Amino acid sequence: MTGHFWRYENDDVEIIDVERTFELPLVNPQTGRASRAFALAGKIDAIVRLADGRLYASQRERDETPEQYGVRLLHDIGVRPDYYFQRREVPHLEDELAEFQIELWQQAKQLLDSRRHGRWFRNVHRFTCGTCEFADICLNSVHVTPGAAPAGYELLANVHPELATGDSA
Repeated sequence: MTGHFWRYENDDVEIIDVERTFELPLVNPQTGRASRAFALAGKIDAIVRLADGRLYASQRERDETPEQYGVRLLHDIGVRPDYYFQRREVPHLEDELAEFQIELWQQAKQLLDSRRHGRWFRNVHRFTCGTCEFADICLNSVHVTPGAAPAGYELLANVHPELATGDSA
C-alpha cells in the first residue's frame, strides 16, 4: 500500500468505508418480487468520495500478502508507476444494468433447477481446465455425494468466510 499512497498522496479523495459487506435481495426484473431462495451478497474493498462528490467503489482483482506484492512489483514501481497505478471510470448504462438484472435472475433459476435435479454445468474449456484445481472431478465425472467430500477435498461450513461480519481481511 505504500506505493499506492506515494502515487496518490495529493489526490482529493475521501475514504468513506473499507471492506464493506452488503446483502441485497435478488429481484425478478419482470415481477419486481424478491427471490425467496437467493440474495446478492459481497464485500466492497473500498468506497471513496471523488473530488467532484461522486462515490466510487474500488475492487481489488486478487488478494496478496504484502511480501508477495513486494516481490512481484517493487522493482518496477519506480520505473513505471502509471502502469501499476491507474484510475478509470467504468460507466454502466441503464440498459446494461437492466440486462444484467435479467441475466442474474436467469442464473438464479438455473441454480435452483440444478439443485433440484442434482445436475451441474461443467465449465470445460482450454483456458480453465489446465489450471483448475477441480479438473479431476469435472473431467473424470467423479460422482460427488452431498455431505461427503471426495478424497483430497474438504467440505467448508462457510464457503465465503470473507463475507463474515467483523472480518478484518
